[in-house]
Amino acid sequence: MAQTTLTDLSNQMADAVAAAARSVVQVHGRRQPASGVVHDADIIVTTTRAIGREDGLSVRTPDGRDVEAELIGWDPASHLVALRAAGLDLPTLAVGPAPRVGHIAVAIGRSWSNALTASAGIVSVIGGPLPTGRGRAIEEIIRTTAPMHRGFAGGAFVNTEGQLLGITTAAEIRGLGVVIPAGIVAKTIESLITHGRAKRRYLGVAGQGVQLAAGQRPSDGQSAGVLVVRVMEGSPAERAGLLVGDVLIALDGQPLESPGRLLDALAAGTGPSSTVRVLRGAAASDVVVEIGEN
Repeated sequence: MAQTTLTDLSNQMADAVAAAARSVVQVHGRRQPASGVVHDADIIVTTTRAIGREDGLSVRTPDGRDVEAELIGWDPASHLVALRAAGLDLPTLAVGPAPRVGHIAVAIGRSWSNALTASAGIVSVIGGPLPTGRGRAIEEIIRTTAPMHRGFAGGAFVNTEGQLLGITTAAEIRGLGVVIPAGIVAKTIESLITHGRAKRRYLGVAGQGVQLAAGQRPSDGQSAGVLVVRVMEGSPAERAGLLVGDVLIALDGQPLESPGRLLDALAAGTGPSSTVRVLRGAAASDVVVEIGEN
């Protein structure tokens, strides 16, 4: 079996940063410059750390061009911002597979001088929801050991292949940097583009994937579910009577085999309520939840 040396790993990480560099820009608003990531064609995703008002926005490209930008919208829950900057002509980043705790990753941003800057670490925690005030929350966040200054806000968090894992915030929780996962970013930005605001359906639980015992499995043979490890106070889940220790196995008939599948099922729903199939011990029941939106 081939051995990976530290030099090989170092070169691979440098290559990953170089591959992502053309998709990471500098954003100028009424505050200190921050970073942004090319989302699609003339769309940039960043965070509210860079903007202060809706006017006077611009994007500086990696080759130093200044492009005027306009605000499409921003999400009060995640503080993500969508900007439109016509004529960027910059590539987008491929989205990587969901990271695992322990994976090496790199935060990429732009310094005050627009120089490329990178910071490596590991994926330390994947969890959530994270309350962000006024009843709002981010369904899931990544926390990393990669140290980041304020200029990293709105930058890219990539794996060792240079694929996007999330958007950096430069916020910290107990010394670990906070990253918004790429899946949540994509849904938020698309909602901002389509509706001018982020429409997010949520249960208000934190969950982790769990394997089901043979006696707990549904008739279709589903082998995994989502174990509830936290229920947010005042959330739809609490009002519906969901408890820590419950295992969620379906939402509106869609199997829930991981927290990611739960987020996808919530995003796909349209009605004010949903039916959650819940395992409590060996007993399965259907619980109707009035889904929240923030």
